[in-house]
Amino acid sequence: MAWEGINNRQFPRVSYKCFIHVSKDGRDEVLETCAVNIGLGGIAVVLDSDLGLFENVFLEIFLGEDSAPIHCEGKIVWVVKKYSKGGEGAITYDTGVEFENISSEGKERISVLVGEILRANT
Repeated sequence: MAWEGINNRQFPRVSYKCFIHVSKDGRDEVLETCAVNIGLGGIAVVLDSDLGLFENVFLEIFLGEDSAPIHCEGKIVWVVKKYSKGGEGAITYDTGVEFENISSEGKERISVLVGEILRANT
């Protein structure tokens, strides 16, 4: 089931697909994925591996083809293991990351994006 709309979070999140790099432990292994939803407080992504609850990660978020990525740190605050249909095959991990040490420019870009999506959906 896909996540839709806003909920009771401190910072509303919107469904938005964007390319993202997630790395941990000295940034030696970079996982490429797409975001599921985004808000000022964090981002949800689907990963092929479980990086661990409360682990620190480094994020590169690509909001558009023509703009530089947003670089920030984050902390994994929830992980949900998901099995492909029928219980066999690929396992993925829905992963919630809370932003840490994000620049004011990065926050502003996310705020503008979320605001535009919320206005378009009302």
